[in-house]
Amino acid sequence: MGLWLFYVETICLDSHREKEFNTWYDEIHIPDVMGGCPEFLTCRRYQLMSGEGKRQYLVTIEIETEDIDRTMKTHRQNSEKIRREGRWSDLVHVLSRRLYKLDKEL
Repeated sequence: MGLWLFYVETICLDSHREKEFNTWYDEIHIPDVMGGCPEFLTCRRYQLMSGEGKRQYLVTIEIETEDIDRTMKTHRQNSEKIRREGRWSDLVHVLSRRLYKLDKEL
């Protein structure tokens, strides 16, 4: 099994609705994402503490899979379903997504 780290950086588009954004992210979006892909093991959410302007957030998801392409395809399909069902927020803007394979444990 391969171990992977998937991370997504986001911002809230409306600073006046930051609480609504965080509630949606924590109570709706993360459960939707984690529930749609059994290879997604753990999720952590961080807030950037430096810098000016809009608050920036980082989500990390640990993945364990034998086939990362299949796993990410499942994730994309689940994300499309989430959007079709109207469970996406107009407040979120994705800055970047990255996927890393564990090289070695030290």
